[in-house]
Amino acid sequence: MGKMTLLGAGGAGVAPVFTPLDISNLQAWYKADAGITLNGSNVSQWDDQSGNARHMIQATASNQPTFTALAKNGLPGLTFDGTNDFLALAADYDMLGASTYFVVWKATDEGENSVLSGVSGNYTYLQYGATWYIGSISANIAMTSGLWYLRAATADATNNLSERFSNSVSQGTTGANVSYRKIRYIGQYNSEANRYLYGVVSEILIYNKKLTSPEITDVNNYLNSKYAIY
Repeated sequence: MGKMTLLGAGGAGVAPVFTPLDISNLQAWYKADAGITLNGSNVSQWDDQSGNARHMIQATASNQPTFTALAKNGLPGLTFDGTNDFLALAADYDMLGASTYFVVWKATDEGENSVLSGVSGNYTYLQYGATWYIGSISANIAMTSGLWYLRAATADATNNLSERFSNSVSQGTTGANVSYRKIRYIGQYNSEANRYLYGVVSEILIYNKKLTSPEITDVNNYLNSKYAIY
C-alpha cells in the first residue's frame, strides 16, 4: 500500500507529506508552480526541482512556451503552440538502463505531440494521434484533445519491457528499447519537422529506475491530489 498523500501540515498521528524526492533516483522534476523564469508572459527557463540542475532553457522569445496561470485545478502550466515552442537542455542527458516517467498534460490537438525527446531521433515520449511512443516502442493508447491526463510509463532494463499507465490505470505491457532514452527537449522532436507539442504541461517527473507498484501509486496519488485529474 502506498503512502497517504496529504497537502496540509501534519500533526500527531498524521502521515508525513509525500514528495517525489522521497523515492530514489529522481533525475529531473519540472513543475509549473516552481522554478519558472518569465519573459513577459513567456517562459525562458524551467528549473529542475530534483537537485540535479537539469534546467530547461529557451533564449529565443518566439520559441518560448506561454505561462498559463490557471491551467488545471487552480495551478499553472506551460502552453506550447505546436509550431515552434520548446525548451532544451544544453546537451543530451542519457538515461541508461531502466526509467520511469510521469507527465501531467493535455493535448490541444491530436497531431504529433512530442513531450520529451533527445537528438538523433530519440523520442522518449511522443503521442502521435492514438499512438503513444516510449522510446522506439509504440502502443495504441489514445488521448482526447482538450482533456487532462496523468500519464506514466516504465522501461525495465532487465527484460526490455515497458508498462504504460493512463490516469493510474495500467494500459498493458509492450517491449522496450531501454537504450533509446535520451532527454534534451520538452515540446520538440528534433529529428523531424512539425513534431512539436500542441498542448499544456504542468508537471514532469523522470526517474532513472523502474519504480515499484507502491512507488508508482505514491507518485500518482501525489499528482492526482494536486491536479484532480481523475
